[in-house]
Amino acid sequence: MYTQVEVDQLLRKFWEIDEYSPNVKPLSKLEIQCEEHFKKTHTRKNTDGRYEVRLPFKDEDAPNLGNSRQLALKRLHQMENKFKRRPEFHEEYSKFMRQYKSLGHMEVVPETEKMNRAYYLPHHAVLRASSLTTKLRVVFDGSAKPVDGNSLNDELLIGPPLQQDIRDLVTRWRQHKYCLVADIQHMYRQILISKQDTDYQRILWRESSEDTIREYRLLTVTYGSSCAPYLAIRTLHQLAEDERGEFPEAELLKTDLYMDDLMTGSSTEEDTQRLQRRLTELFKRGGFLLHKWSSNSETVLNEISTKK
Repeated sequence: MYTQVEVDQLLRKFWEIDEYSPNVKPLSKLEIQCEEHFKKTHTRKNTDGRYEVRLPFKDEDAPNLGNSRQLALKRLHQMENKFKRRPEFHEEYSKFMRQYKSLGHMEVVPETEKMNRAYYLPHHAVLRASSLTTKLRVVFDGSAKPVDGNSLNDELLIGPPLQQDIRDLVTRWRQHKYCLVADIQHMYRQILISKQDTDYQRILWRESSEDTIREYRLLTVTYGSSCAPYLAIRTLHQLAEDERGEFPEAELLKTDLYMDDLMTGSSTEEDTQRLQRRLTELFKRGGFLLHKWSSNSETVLNEISTKK
């Protein structure tokens, strides 16, 4: 009898998990405002299909941002003190910033535009020892609050929650006979920020303390801004909507993504191979690159490796 009761309880828990459905709450006034802002202001480049978005300010006319330059300068000097003590850390940090510039993800602020209204983001490093590629990532502090006003994040809408529940996603993924996993390379940085807003993403930087400190502005969606997760996911949803006519697989961008990780699959190796090709092309349409592919099928992996 005890065993039967235990089995019944386990089965009940299984079905509770299997039928789990998150409560869908109505959007708040600010979430609706953010959605409407995205719909009205996002654009798509004809040349490469990439998306350009605006920063969703609560008050578009007059965000109450303080004088952030002095705070950013102070934090840069603190970082340079660390560089003196840790030369290897300095080199990795500088390497990241050089790559940021070479990829066109930031630019020098022209002298004629330095007096534009702006916000300066302090920056620091996050070390990821487990990463197979980039061990160090520079992140930008949108929550840094000047003494005379609000931080950038204080003034931004964060948008409605669009992220799939991880339990739902993993449950669906495990039901596939043949699984696929991939990562969107530099997901945030494939989405452009409108020129109207890039001055709100300025940073101070120099590679050597002997150099003159220069002002840069970040040109893409930025780690450290509170709206970044919303803008990234919402842009991928927009890509799905824009391309659904040609790509029936586009719906997977809404159901099989957890931030920049794709988790999907199919019932046959042939279908899984086709799915991988189609998703690669679909993401490419929006300027996104899928990489770090993994699968439980050697056949699928062999086809992917032959294309590299």
